[in-house]
Amino acid sequence: MGSVTDVTEAKSAALLKDHIIGMVSHELRSPLISIRGALTFLHPHLQDVGDEARDLYDMAMRNASLLERLVRDLLDVERLAKGQLSLEMEALAVHDVLARAREVVLPQATERGVTLREPAPAAVQVTADKDRLVQVFTNLLSNAVKFSEPGGEVWMGVASTAGTVTVGVHDRGRGIAPADHHRIFEPFAQVDEGRGAGLGLAIARAIVDRHGGRTWVESALGRGASFFVSLPTS
Repeated sequence: MGSVTDVTEAKSAALLKDHIIGMVSHELRSPLISIRGALTFLHPHLQDVGDEARDLYDMAMRNASLLERLVRDLLDVERLAKGQLSLEMEALAVHDVLARAREVVLPQATERGVTLREPAPAAVQVTADKDRLVQVFTNLLSNAVKFSEPGGEVWMGVASTAGTVTVGVHDRGRGIAPADHHRIFEPFAQVDEGRGAGLGLAIARAIVDRHGGRTWVESALGRGASFFVSLPTS
């Protein structure tokens, strides 16, 4: 007995998706650079404008930053699909990487009224690509802040054993059903509608995989979420 499956339609759909991702990401870059440049030029002239104009400027900057992140994520998805995501490895202090990621996400946390704790001191190093590792923890912290209620708290923990360091990003938000734990790491997967493009966790896992590590989540509905990244130490 045997079976034959026609995958022509599925392969065509995958190629079309890759083509659209590549086209959209590259076509968005030029107008976005122009928008950011114009906003940067306007910044010194905000001293003589009213509060309403300043609020509009801040809103434009926030949305430009969101678009920049989307374009970056789309480009990363394209590179990952083609096996072209390059890494520049160096010895890094884990605490410095976490502190940098916190610095990036802190304005978002402040705006939402969420406390983002400073990482505890950790005298452990990994050999990794600094920018990519900061990107991983920025994505995890940003998600934790996004799914936390105002007045909530997000914190990081570091544990090391022989040859391995594990970083946990914890929140007390709405949590994730166990049935969705695997799916949330897939590209374009969304547990909640309207919560972004669903790329950050997939990219984070792919980057960690490239570093010889692993990523997982422990969570239940109504009990917050803890995302863990385990990496080999230097």
